[in-house]
Amino acid sequence: MLIEDDHGHGMVDQPFQSLASDGRGGTTVTHWALVRSAAKALGPDLRVAVFTGDADTVARVLGRQRLDAGWVSHLLQRAVLELRRTDAAPAATVAAAYRARRDALLTALAAHGVRAHGESGVNVWVPVPDETAAVAALLHRGWVVAPGARFRLTSRPPSGSASPACTPPRPRPRRRDRRRPQQPRPRLPDHLMRIRLERLRPGLPVLAEVRTPYGPAVARWRGGPAGPPGEHQVEWTVDEDHATVRPADRPGPEIRIEGGLLVLVGEFDGEALRLGDALLLLDLPGRPPGPLELTVPHEHAELYPYET
Repeated sequence: MLIEDDHGHGMVDQPFQSLASDGRGGTTVTHWALVRSAAKALGPDLRVAVFTGDADTVARVLGRQRLDAGWVSHLLQRAVLELRRTDAAPAATVAAAYRARRDALLTALAAHGVRAHGESGVNVWVPVPDETAAVAALLHRGWVVAPGARFRLTSRPPSGSASPACTPPRPRPRRRDRRRPQQPRPRLPDHLMRIRLERLRPGLPVLAEVRTPYGPAVARWRGGPAGPPGEHQVEWTVDEDHATVRPADRPGPEIRIEGGLLVLVGEFDGEALRLGDALLLLDLPGRPPGPLELTVPHEHAELYPYET
């Protein structure tokens, strides 16, 4: 089964390259599905997607929908249909706007000697020797960037990503930063968490049973199959799409296991959940700062061992 998410549909210059198509009108696999969302090209509130696939897969999805509500807002569907019908947001115009903002960010970074790249979409990629240190240092200075961890499969953490502004850049008076320049720091171990790896559970994904300063945890292990028992400095990441959050009655830090779920309690500052000295960056738009309890399945919380 091959599932392709064409999340750049209607907002990138490059044509979509399908893995399912053999280029001759046939397919490379028996079962496949192609999903296209309207949220990025037309607006983040238009969370509507369409999908197609082979006859068997489409029939199975329709059958599953009959067992559930399977309902998508008619208002959102009509809004997307009208925007597509009238071509109110031409794909070329949307792609050009994203390209202009992306190029402006790349130019600004290059002017400061920062090497970066980004060919399409909403992200610009910046290679860094230590992703955790870079993200934490920028957050301390008031800049929010996303770590690249969630976009990697097995490689070491080499880079993070930054998104261009959602509006065209406006000229601003240049202001000299009179603060004392800071020397680059190769790493910020204070923002990692020291854990004890007790054992790895066989299977896919590989789950690790660990002891943290704030309680036991089970999470997906990203240190390879040969992770030995013992002490490790790790970076936490969480897939917010599979997590539930609610205000906590205490600031923590606390970590505990509830069945197949991991519960993290800490102080949320609007961008990151603080677990003692460790920072867990979270994308929770609209969530006010304060004590926060985050619950996530074990396989959607990840531990990346810090490598010197």
